[in-house]
Amino acid sequence: MSHAQDCDISLRPVITPSADGNAFPQVMSYLTNRLRTLTSKANAVGGLENSQFAIAAGYDIINKQIVAGTPTKIIYDINIYLNIVDLKGEKVYSTYSKELKGIGDNETKALINTFRKVSNSNREISAFIQQGKQRIIDYYDTNYLNIIKEAQALAAMKNFDAAIYSLMMVPQCCKGYDAAVKELKTVYQQFVN
Repeated sequence: MSHAQDCDISLRPVITPSADGNAFPQVMSYLTNRLRTLTSKANAVGGLENSQFAIAAGYDIINKQIVAGTPTKIIYDINIYLNIVDLKGEKVYSTYSKELKGIGDNETKALINTFRKVSNSNREISAFIQQGKQRIIDYYDTNYLNIIKEAQALAAMKNFDAAIYSLMMVPQCCKGYDAAVKELKTVYQQFVN
């Protein structure tokens, strides 16, 4: 795990809409910022929009109660799920889910109060992020030779864009990065020629 802590694998926040189809812009913004905070506190780098890896979050509403009174209160029971994913390679490296409850004067406030419990001090979430980063590193450490062979085959078929793309997917902190960069230079030179 110590190698994953030293590695700058950027994780961009991605929010998937809830199953019920309700989209609350303030809630999505709050959850996105919460994910950025989580990744920075877990020694991960918050990614930009073109980052290969992401921390994806979504939620399912288990129960919604409306409590009459002055003021009316809304109580949500939700299941939040987080995934560390490779968006370009379409792989899931780590998952986390938890049932949470929140209360508020309206739906937006109730959901935001629920997501406040997704805390950067939560050891389970920090471990989930570190585990995801380590699995990314392990995957590329194990498969970089296959990635290089695939890129060579693509270059032989004159599919240089795909070859370059697959070589550029190897993260910098993986042991196969130098070999991938060396092959990238070769493929790029073939493309230029």
